[in-house]
Amino acid sequence: MYHLIAFVMAILLALAVGGPALAKKFAHRLFVGNEIYVFLTIDGRLVCYKNPNSPNIHEDEPLLMVPYQILESSEFDTYFNVCWFDAGVLFRCEHSFHRTQENATYCQRNEIAGSQIGKVLERR
Repeated sequence: MYHLIAFVMAILLALAVGGPALAKKFAHRLFVGNEIYVFLTIDGRLVCYKNPNSPNIHEDEPLLMVPYQILESSEFDTYFNVCWFDAGVLFRCEHSFHRTQENATYCQRNEIAGSQIGKVLERR
């Protein structure tokens, strides 16, 4: 019962602070999660991972088809992360303030062996 009351209060707070758009975004992320695409160049080929490092996935696999339409979509924020693989799982630094590739080169995670800078698209 307390969880339901806390959820309703959080939705009402989001509605009061940011309006319907923020309340919808909060509820969507709570139930569905973020929609994140990570683009990397591996062996000279552009590959795309959707929602890497999810808790229910043992090994991240690239998408068979790269969704090029999201590259031009205004629904996604674009930033860059330092990415690396460990035991088949794609990890990233998760800093949303790397707005350019040059900025991401100064991230402390760039020192990890085998890391590279990937383009991240996150649904607003």
